[in-house]
Amino acid sequence: MDEVEDFESLPERSAPTSNKLTSLGAIFEGLNEVETEKLQADIYENYAAAMQMRDREPLSEERFYNHFYRGWSNREPKVFGSDKDGYLLGSVINEVFVPTHFAPQGLRQGYRLIKELVDADMPTALFITDDLVNTVRKMNGWKVTPVKMTTRFRGSDVLKTLVINKWSTVPKLAQYTASELAKPSIDKARNIVRNIGEKAITLLNGNRANANDIDAEVEKCVNPYIDSRQYLDSTYLRTLSKPLWDD
Repeated sequence: MDEVEDFESLPERSAPTSNKLTSLGAIFEGLNEVETEKLQADIYENYAAAMQMRDREPLSEERFYNHFYRGWSNREPKVFGSDKDGYLLGSVINEVFVPTHFAPQGLRQGYRLIKELVDADMPTALFITDDLVNTVRKMNGWKVTPVKMTTRFRGSDVLKTLVINKWSTVPKLAQYTASELAKPSIDKARNIVRNIGEKAITLLNGNRANANDIDAEVEKCVNPYIDSRQYLDSTYLRTLSKPLWDD
C-alpha cells in the first residue's frame, strides 16, 4: 500500500464507526445503477486524491475500474471501511487480507481506517513505506516486522515493510509464498511421474520389465520433490513463522 501523509497531529475519535471488512460487492448491494456508478466514482476519486497528495501518479480510471469493478483481477476484491470514512481496497491471499489501494474520504478518515483495521477478525498484512511505518508503530495492535521487500511502482523501486495485525498472518503468507515458488517443481514432478507410468507400461507390455530401466526416471521424479521440501522447510520460513521481533 502506498504511503499517505503523516497522521500524528490528527485528533482521535472515540465514538465507534461502521467501518468493517467485507467483499467489494457487498458495499454496492441495494444500490440502483446510478447510485452504484456514483459510489464507484467516489472511491476512485478518493484513491486518486490520496495518491496525488503524495505527488504520486494514480492508476488511470480505466485500469482501476478494470481491476476492481470489472473482474479483471484473479483474486476477489475485499474492502475495509464505510461510505463515511472511505475504503482500503485489496484482496485475500491464503486467508490474509492484503490492502493495496488507499481511498479514504480524507486524511483524518484515513488515519481511522488504518487504526481500526488492526481489530479486523481476518489476519491482515500491510506493505507500507518507512514514513508510514513510524506512524503505524504507535498504533496499538499493529506489529512491525523486519521483513522488507522492494516493489516496482511507475518504474521506480520502492522499499516497503511488512506490518501485521495478528501473528497468524506470517505463516499464512509464508506458506502461500512457498507454495507459489515450489509449484514449478511440483508440476514438474507430476509430469515425470506420468512419464514413468507410461514407460513402465511400455516395458511391461514388451515383457522386458526391469527395475533398473526406470531407476533414473524415479530419481528425476524424487529430486524436484526434495527440492521443494527443502524450500518449504528453509530457515527463512521457519524464522518468519516465529514472533522474533518487537511489537
